[in-house]
Amino acid sequence: MNHNPKNSFEARQRALIEDNINVSKTNEVKDLFILLAGVIAIIFVLIFSFDLCASIYIDKMPYTSQSKIEETLEYIPQNDLKILQNHKEYSRIEKIKNNIIQ
Repeated sequence: MNHNPKNSFEARQRALIEDNINVSKTNEVKDLFILLAGVIAIIFVLIFSFDLCASIYIDKMPYTSQSKIEETLEYIPQNDLKILQNHKEYSRIEKIKNNIIQ
């Protein structure tokens, strides 16, 4: 009996390929790009929905809360404030701001 295990393994593998078993009909690179496009689309949808929710919330937020947030974000260290006050545009902007507030 001339039984060669190598030939029988190769014959089985060849038979699997000919029967299209364990042979992918898809391209892995194409699948990768589809997956990445889906992830990017989900990220854009999340960013857009967060922006929309924030816009709606800010419109309904009381003015006192808005001013507290603005004061927190508006903090300027004293050294930077002195430099800014010496700038010509700063005085013009301050005048416009004071006119609006009054």
